[in-house]
Order: sequence, then C-alpha cells, then structure tokens
Amino acid sequence: MTNTRFRGYRLGEFEIDLDTFELFRNGDRIDLQEKPLRVLAMLLERPGELVSRAALQQRLWPEDVVDYDNNLNAAVRKIRDALSDEAKAPRYIETLPRRGYRLIASATPLLQPGDAPPPPRQLRENPWLVFSAGGLSVVALLVLYCTTLV
Repeated sequence: MTNTRFRGYRLGEFEIDLDTFELFRNGDRIDLQEKPLRVLAMLLERPGELVSRAALQQRLWPEDVVDYDNNLNAAVRKIRDALSDEAKAPRYIETLPRRGYRLIASATPLLQPGDAPPPPRQLRENPWLVFSAGGLSVVALLVLYCTTLV
C-alpha cells in the first residue's frame, strides 16, 4: 500500500498547497501573502462551519497586534480578490457579520503528487463489521418497536 500524504485542497479551479502556502488557478500561481492563505486554510479545515473572528485572531495574530480586526478584514479581502469572490454574492466565503466567516464551497483534499489514495477497506476483510452493523440494526428496530407499544 502506498503511503499517502495530505498536501492541500482543490476549491473549484483553485488549488491551495498547504506545504508551501501557495495558491494556484488552473496550474498558474496566484500571488497571495501567507497570512491570507493561513486564514483560508483555517476555513478549509472546517468547511460549512463558522470560523469565529476570535479563533482566527487567536491562531494567526499574536496578542500584541492591536489592530487585528483591520488585518483580518484585509486578509479576507485579499482572499476574495484572489478567488474572484464577492462579499455580497459569495461563491466561496460567506461573512457572518461581527462573528466570522464560513467556507460555503466544497473543497476536495489533495494528496502528494504520484501517490494513490489508499484502497477502500472491504467488508470481507472485517466480517465482524457486517455482523456488528446487522446486530445493531436489529437492536435499534426492537427498541423503536417497543417504544411505540408503550
């Protein structure tokens, strides 16, 4: 089995390499500073979830940075510019005013080039999984049936 290594994400026509903190569009490198890429990486780690402004500040800006609000706003603006995204009609990043940001586009994890993803585990490799799943299903049905009788 080939040992695979996580490298980054594909986000539509974009690829984000988390090893080098670089952004590519259809294979062409897009100039984007490291801090905005780190903000984007945090959003990619939690797709569809709110990433609070406080969490972004805590992880990306030291305590002595006084004006982190403007720094964060500028970083998100740079990400949107690089992705050709708009705050009013977002395709990638949604703003939740005064709370934070959410990645609304689907992202696909990337593996190191040349590596193949591990083959899916076959149920026949673990027959106990089949029996356990079947047994749990029977128990769940019995519990539901008994609760409807009461």
